[in-house]
Amino acid sequence: MGMLGTCYQFGGAFASLLALFLVGYGAQKLGGDWRNVFLVPAVLFAVIGVFFYREIRNRPEDVGLSAVDLEREPAGSSQAPGPSIAGNVARTLTNPHLWIVARRSSFSI
Repeated sequence: MGMLGTCYQFGGAFASLLALFLVGYGAQKLGGDWRNVFLVPAVLFAVIGVFFYREIRNRPEDVGLSAVDLEREPAGSSQAPGPSIAGNVARTLTNPHLWIVARRSSFSI
């Protein structure tokens, strides 16, 4: 959880500094028009998209792991039908924790 929080903190700080740089110094170097600043995020997303496309793997076999067999069930397991939609809605609406969170968040608006 700490790594995720650190990513959000440093990612936000880096994005703010990049935006400050692009608006101040970068706009002058990109022709003086503020609209040219929006080319930089587009190029960054394109580079990340190409990297993601090249590195994504679809199956465990693609990275040298064994195949996942979803058809096989453990011995002695029975397929009990899951709760219905109405049962899930009733269980959600009768959850006291949900009402506590909803009540507290309504005061902060």
